[in-house]
Amino acid sequence: MPRPVSQEIINALIARELISPSPYKQPTKGRPADTKPCTDENQKQLAEFKRLIDSRYAFVLEGDAANRITRKQIGTRDTEYRLKIRTVCRALIKTKLSSENRLKDIEKLIAIPMVGALDAR
Repeated sequence: MPRPVSQEIINALIARELISPSPYKQPTKGRPADTKPCTDENQKQLAEFKRLIDSRYAFVLEGDAANRITRKQIGTRDTEYRLKIRTVCRALIKTKLSSENRLKDIEKLIAIPMVGALDAR
């Protein structure tokens, strides 16, 4: 039986050492595990997701042209990791594996807006 989509996403992030594997070994008590298996469409979305998070280049989301973000605005603490997590979130949005609304909490944690293109300045 194929693994659930959420587990495939987690495995991709663990393989790239973006998250620690320890909290994801067992389903959290009190919460049912996601049992929806991957469909062919999900497999295509997952392949695109992996391609996007492995990319060294940012990709465009709706609203980027109106919002510019600079590295100065982000700050220096763990900047590269935070930028990579932003890329992961954008890849989830772009591949429709998640929505922008569901990722608002992550946006607050990493303190980098999801929408807005990044300037190198």
